[in-house]
Amino acid sequence: MLSRGFLEALKIDDLNRKWGVRILFLVLLCLDFSFYFLDIGDTNFEALYSLSNDIFSGAVTPSEFSLDQLPLTTGNWINLGFNFIVILANVVGSFIYCGMYVKDFRENSREFAFLNRPFVIRVRATTDEAKAMNMSEEEVIEKLTQKLPKFQAISVGNLVFRIVILSIIAVLLFFPSLILVYYLPLLLIMICPGLMLAVSSYLSGDCVLAEAFATGFNRMKGFYFAYMSGITSLILLFIIAQFILVSVEVVNYSWVYALLSFITVVFSLAVGRYMGVEHCIINDSITKFFKKKQEM
Repeated sequence: MLSRGFLEALKIDDLNRKWGVRILFLVLLCLDFSFYFLDIGDTNFEALYSLSNDIFSGAVTPSEFSLDQLPLTTGNWINLGFNFIVILANVVGSFIYCGMYVKDFRENSREFAFLNRPFVIRVRATTDEAKAMNMSEEEVIEKLTQKLPKFQAISVGNLVFRIVILSIIAVLLFFPSLILVYYLPLLLIMICPGLMLAVSSYLSGDCVLAEAFATGFNRMKGFYFAYMSGITSLILLFIIAQFILVSVEVVNYSWVYALLSFITVVFSLAVGRYMGVEHCIINDSITKFFKKKQEM
């Protein structure tokens, strides 16, 4: 089953604070443009490509050189550093959008369309205490509603603080995560939904940092494959769009680079929105559903 949040994730301009999203979009787009169109540092990596080909062909073994002997100029390192900044900016952009979405959803009492579809759910007493009291369905729903958490919108200051904390963690884990992608990609794919829900749990203000990761993986029960189908569809859509663009043979690649920058930023914000949408489906929608049920 395709996640209900997949199509919703693509509507990146659908927030009350549209200009906040648009400014974030433009900042990320300018950074991506600058990577392609400005010659920052040395963009000539021919020596490194040549060494890589020699290693793959067996002409050179990795033991014959150390990392400090890599054929990279100071300009190459500057270019790689700027590339790292651009990637990190897109990751942080996803965090910012996720926090903005959950805050907007809660402040404006938004709902999802599927909640308004007519359907019936039966609730019955299961505890000995409730059975002894011979509680009706309405009374059970009222008890459940009282016990459900009341999700509140996070303050701007708290949200900014949490984004900064996650950004620092992203910097520290950037290179270890690359190693994980290279050696254990299947493991990363399997834990991706839990990690994303942990991030949204923290940015929403529902959990402190230590609690967020445990909460993220616990809340995945019953939602894992729906969550996975949505994020996988987003990634495949992004990869296919990239593949089509880089496969086009043209004389001037400027417009190709411009489109690559555009879809990269759209993808980054769509991932952030997807995290926010799924967080609200898994958490807020349950509370809203029982409140609606109670009012019926």
